[in-house]
Amino acid sequence: LIDRSVATHIIDTHRGLATALDAPFSREELQIYIKHAKRVLPCITDAAKRRLIARYRTLRQNDAVGRSKSAYRITVRQLESLIRLAEAHARLHLSSQVQPENVDEAFRLLKKSIISVETEAVVLDEIEEEEDFLPLPGNANISQQDMDTDQQSPAPINEQALSEENDIENVRDHVDVIDDDDDDDQPLESVLKLSKKKKKKEKREKVKLSYEDYQRYSAVLTSHLRKQEKHNIPGLSRSALINWYIDAHRDIIGDDEDKIRDHSKLLKQIIKRLLKDESLIVVPTDADKVLLAVHPNYAPAGTLDLDLL
Repeated sequence: LIDRSVATHIIDTHRGLATALDAPFSREELQIYIKHAKRVLPCITDAAKRRLIARYRTLRQNDAVGRSKSAYRITVRQLESLIRLAEAHARLHLSSQVQPENVDEAFRLLKKSIISVETEAVVLDEIEEEEDFLPLPGNANISQQDMDTDQQSPAPINEQALSEENDIENVRDHVDVIDDDDDDDQPLESVLKLSKKKKKKEKREKVKLSYEDYQRYSAVLTSHLRKQEKHNIPGLSRSALINWYIDAHRDIIGDDEDKIRDHSKLLKQIIKRLLKDESLIVVPTDADKVLLAVHPNYAPAGTLDLDLL
């Protein structure tokens, strides 16, 4: 309703149709009032000082990532704006002192003027349970499963044919109607391709995590890794980092195996994203053991919050 009224007034003004209100004072009286108000120099009282500090802290706490879905940057510049608005409000009332109520009105006006920015969800790549995405030196990046496959006899051709045969049987079970006028193989082949594409799409389905949750998980993991650096520990393996997290948050996760498995998979996806964004780096060792460490230039976007529920 307010937006509609404001927009209507502005448009009518441009069209020359705006009507002036009957003000209780004349133009000359308003000019005299403004001229006198500009001469007032209000000072900040002790009570107003405490209220300014409290209001600024409130703005900063709301600014911390993870408190809400909206994030906006609050710095000392906003504190200076808060002071100027409080002084202006006191000057508007021709007061020689800035009182707490002037600060409250300035706080309300400042909050109205702040533009909040909605943070989008973080998309995490789906990974297989046994996937080892950490880059290893040289040929060490070849997984044990690939080595076992190379040592087997050329049976994959038969396995592929068997897999396709099973797919065809599954498609036959789920396809109710096939046009009798066409060749039976053609529609079945088309449906089989669609079935494979669907399976591939489902396999690569990505997981979305809210930006706030992603930042909290990242802050907890990177904080622990940096604590290890202070004790001259170059890094931790992925499994060690995940096990630490599970043990440290046992009171939240519990002992349920399904929850532990889900958290472990989620942590793998988060670590993979952190590596992709170069927030984490891989530290090679002489023993071909891969360790994770925090990138020297990484800085978490929010405050550390261990409550991840």
